[in-house]
Amino acid sequence: MKVPVVVGNCTGFAVNQTFFPYGQGRSHLSITGKPKKKIVAIYWLQDLTEYGVAMAVLKEYEKAFPDRVFKSPLIELLVKNGRNGKNNGKGHYIYEKGSKPKPDLSVLPIIEESRRLTNIMPGGKPISVTDKVLEMVLFPVVYSGFRHAGFLMKGLLFKHLTLILHLFLE
Repeated sequence: MKVPVVVGNCTGFAVNQTFFPYGQGRSHLSITGKPKKKIVAIYWLQDLTEYGVAMAVLKEYEKAFPDRVFKSPLIELLVKNGRNGKNNGKGHYIYEKGSKPKPDLSVLPIIEESRRLTNIMPGGKPISVTDKVLEMVLFPVVYSGFRHAGFLMKGLLFKHLTLILHLFLE
């Protein structure tokens, strides 16, 4: 059921701004962490959006929130390597008509290049992706949701966040 909610105008609008930390955490994990099955959906969600749009939106966030943006070169590298997610059939996954998305291992050198350019891995080695690391991605979304109290008072955002937490942490 869709319910209209009136919110103030802001960079990225309320829902995108709420989920902005999610994308930032995902970018940070791409640079510092080893992939784990539990975080596969994080990258799949990114593939559903067009990366050209993602780059444009990120530039707007960099202007609006310069102290809260993790600047990863990964999306730009994906686009330069002909990957635009589901839009063109290649991203972190391969999308073939009539079949489920399949992880694309040929994206790993692009991720490695992004890691090399960013150079922030602790001790030069990827971190182990644990539930605590997943919390690093999801809990900022919850915090951001609280910043948009109008959603929470109506109970809408809380229901969606609860669903997302169950999907990723179970």
